[in-house]
Amino acid sequence: MLRIHFTDADYAAVRLREGPDAMWETLLSLHALQQCDEALEFGRWRTEVARELDPVAADSLFPLAPPVGYSPDFLTPAGAEGFGSGLERVLATPAGRMVRELGRLRAPADRGRRTRPRPEHHPVRSPLHLLDQQRGHVRKQLREHITRARDA
Repeated sequence: MLRIHFTDADYAAVRLREGPDAMWETLLSLHALQQCDEALEFGRWRTEVARELDPVAADSLFPLAPPVGYSPDFLTPAGAEGFGSGLERVLATPAGRMVRELGRLRAPADRGRRTRPRPEHHPVRSPLHLLDQQRGHVRKQLREHITRARDA
């Protein structure tokens, strides 16, 4: 069993945001769209979003955000204030870091095996392509839901 102990200094360092983080909401929404559980909480939302979801965006974004396992850290940059700032930080990710983190992903067909896809064959062909797909996903599917969560 793993035990984690927090000191008073650890607790003092905890900071809470005033509202939801747009980049985390984007990533977690991609996780939720690929799962069939939690129908009571997400069923209606999942149905609405799936009906309008651009298949090209889904093909590009779903492999980056598997519902179980690793998702690249560069997709949720620290210190981003808002979606625009987050996208700028994603775009500014050094190529080496992006390749390393994408290399940790497994292709959907490989999830049961120990092999990993080669980063140059990953569906994200460029940071600009990724940026465009993320922007479209948020604009079409998440804006209303993020606003509702912020106002709650």
